Amino acid sequence: MSFTVENLSQRALASWMADGGFERHLRRSNVVFRERLKHTVSLLEEHKQYLVEVGSKLDLSYNLLPGGTAIWLGLNIDCNQLAKSAYERKILIHDQSHFTDEEETISRHVRLGFGRQGKDQQAEGIKKLLATAAEIKKSE
Repeated sequence: MSFTVENLSQRALASWMADGGFERHLRRSNVVFRERLKHTVSLLEEHKQYLVEVGSKLDLSYNLLPGGTAIWLGLNIDCNQLAKSAYERKILIHDQSHFTDEEETISRHVRLGFGRQGKDQQAEGIKKLLATAAEIKKSE
């Protein structure tokens, strides 16, 4: 039995990288992720406008991160409660308390990932998430 990585696999990977395969992969990935980010922002802007039009008391803001595949979504509700309610609806999000050691009184942000979802999944997920947030806001 051998506990080393197979030499052929290492050589194939090294050859692929030397031929520019990794750089091509990064360029294609960047195009895909830029499109997903653009689509996510578009969806958030549509929902933000809708909330204003219907006079909702739910405030929505977001912060674009320099790179990565997530947006920080700010809401004027307890986002820890939102994460729990969303989970019950099969939506997995994490509020800001999962990303800091600081003690928060009320979490006001969730990390909204967009890297793994297609456009339809993004639209459905954001719609469900914001509907859940609106329900929480109404009950406050």
